[in-house]
Amino acid sequence: MAVAIRNPGGRLPASGDLLHVDRQTSVQFTEPFKFRVIRLERGPVTYGWCWVHGYVLNELGDAVEERDLFLQVQGLLYLDRPGSSLKHGVRPQPGRGNRGDRHHQPGRSIASRESR
Repeated sequence: MAVAIRNPGGRLPASGDLLHVDRQTSVQFTEPFKFRVIRLERGPVTYGWCWVHGYVLNELGDAVEERDLFLQVQGLLYLDRPGSSLKHGVRPQPGRGNRGDRHHQPGRSIASRESR
């Protein structure tokens, strides 16, 4: 069973963190989803917000979409499975537009690249 911890202390996400993203992290997210953080993007941002890079996870915990998200730090909900090896276990799936697919070009499908 997952343990959820809302972020009253304002801790910034780190590589490997599993987040529950919902309207409290940003009003744009009307449907909640799980997100595995790959890295926190450094640079100037609005106070109380952060950019994170990572993967949207499906119900099985598989990475299905690579995204950059702009999130409100106070609204972050950290999920952790005690004793789970999943903390750092998300592996990119080739052909899904992630860095595991070294031929990825944004806006081009796998089919269009194979037909070259």
